[in-house]
Amino acid sequence: MVGEIYEHELSAAQVAVPNSGEPTHLLVIKAEKSLRKSKKDERKLVRPNGKARLNIWVAPENVDRAIRIYDALANAIEQRGWKVGVEVHEKPVRDGWTGYDGTHYPPVVHVENHTFVELFGERVRIALTEKSAQKMRVLTEQEAKQKRFLYIGDPKEYWYEPTGVFTLRVLNSRLHRSAWTDGKTRTVEAVLNSFLRAIIDAAVDLSSSKLEAETARIRREEESRREAQRQELLRKEQVRVKRLETDLQNWSAANRIRDYIAAVKKAAGEINVPTEAGTEVGDWIIWATKVAERQDPLTDKLPEYTITGYW
Repeated sequence: MVGEIYEHELSAAQVAVPNSGEPTHLLVIKAEKSLRKSKKDERKLVRPNGKARLNIWVAPENVDRAIRIYDALANAIEQRGWKVGVEVHEKPVRDGWTGYDGTHYPPVVHVENHTFVELFGERVRIALTEKSAQKMRVLTEQEAKQKRFLYIGDPKEYWYEPTGVFTLRVLNSRLHRSAWTDGKTRTVEAVLNSFLRAIIDAAVDLSSSKLEAETARIRREEESRREAQRQELLRKEQVRVKRLETDLQNWSAANRIRDYIAAVKKAAGEINVPTEAGTEVGDWIIWATKVAERQDPLTDKLPEYTITGYW
């Protein structure tokens, strides 16, 4: 399936970007309206405001060109049966609070829009941006003195100027090439087909990376299971050894008691002291014998040598 799609893309007609005209794709139409109203940032670029807006970041004077490129690209994507959309991520910046006068201030939320192309069940993020170059000039002596007076030590002034150089990017790709930039001989309008093939490659790569991650997860779980089994066997072995040591101590104690009982009987016989049941010594011998039997792990049974016998 992937091979067929890629082969079809290699032979597909060149995606054409018109020199004029209004956008036809709904997301592009919304993005254009928002761009027209947006204020320039410190790099003198604008981007669409609000939720579910395309990822475009260009100078106001280049909005028309950006809209034509994105409209051609979005329509080409959907003509191929793929899906183009926008993921919205909201990140809390500040919690809501109530002022001393009882005024309630709502929480501040930062909205991030991520344009995506959905293919093979994967979402490839894309963006169209314009390069803004940093400019610098050395301050005059009077300006430098004023800066020093304000505790600003840098005797230079910096600002940004849009360059008109566009770049199409695949934002979540591990592939070697993920950006197509205006060059001396070709603009991004001429490489939209290459960009579409890169989207296919990125979708396949994302799918592969998920498979690799799932394979790694299964391998980690298997290693964890084997380690748990090894630890359990080690614990059982430790219990067996401990039981053996305890049995040995009890067996030795029982035999010492029996040896002592025999010695008592011999001593009693030498001095003609009765040891029959009912006599003082005889009753002690019966009691001591029972103590030895309770201590002896071999009384009426053999020790259980299997692991399961200790649970």
